[in-house]
Amino acid sequence: MRYIRQEILIGKENQDLLGKKTIAIIGLGAIGTSVANLLARTGINLILVDYDQIDLTNLQRQNIFTEQDLGKNKVDISKNYLQKVNSSIKIQAYNKKLIKENMNLVKSDLVLDCTDNLEVRFLINDFCYSNKIPWIHAAAIQNKGLIFNIIPGKACFNCIYKN
Repeated sequence: MRYIRQEILIGKENQDLLGKKTIAIIGLGAIGTSVANLLARTGINLILVDYDQIDLTNLQRQNIFTEQDLGKNKVDISKNYLQKVNSSIKIQAYNKKLIKENMNLVKSDLVLDCTDNLEVRFLINDFCYSNKIPWIHAAAIQNKGLIFNIIPGKACFNCIYKN
């Protein structure tokens, strides 16, 4: 059994439930690649969205890329790597910049904001608010980090950061 140790903690029923869930990860930088790697190992299906390419400065903090990946699209390399980690999960990968017109790409059970773009964060907020999807805002700069859980019906990103 692939998830036997996890099932000891959460139970088989909950593990089966996880296998039916999908999490969208927007941004495959340091936070996004780490989260994607861990979630793939738990058996959760993934939607990956990023439009960036791998460069040399990414390698020391983005843990699924190698020197052989330089110049390649982050979503393509991430999907390939994660499918090798867990071939039983479904992974959709989009090499796209999120705009209002394509936000449906991230329709899922949970959205993880791992971007470095304030404009996209407001788009995520509006989309998730309208569709009653919980999402988690995560950001890091230098040696400081921030995580904010946004639950439908509670305070939203726009409520806090409107200015």
